[in-house]
Amino acid sequence: MPTKKTRNRCIAQNRKYKAFLIKRKVDDLNSPPTDKYFWPLAKNLSKNFCNSSFSPFISSDSSIEEEEEEEEEEEEEEEEEEEEEEEEGGGGEEEEEEEEEEEEEEEKKKKKKKKKKKKKKKKKKKKKLFFFF
Repeated sequence: MPTKKTRNRCIAQNRKYKAFLIKRKVDDLNSPPTDKYFWPLAKNLSKNFCNSSFSPFISSDSSIEEEEEEEEEEEEEEEEEEEEEEEEGGGGEEEEEEEEEEEEEEEKKKKKKKKKKKKKKKKKKKKKLFFFF
């Protein structure tokens, strides 16, 4: 069992080493940037601040992005309108078969979208921001 004296020495050494590391990092940041120190720092900063786990609020054409849920609702409304138009058109056996095939394809697309969204959510959870001081 360590004595108080040895424990205090270890604590003091840890404090000194921590202070040394912090001082060295501050000196590196205060000194004029060289290729050796600047580019790794720039890469770390760009990773931390340029790659966000949140979707952007403003698109590239300077318009405000809508939430995914709103987009999904709009797509569903459009699909419902298309289905209503198809039903009004009457039809024969061939048209019914085509409609069934289209419905199956739409269901497959919806399933794929859901899987992609789940994967995106998992990736977002895994992403963490690290800040280097």
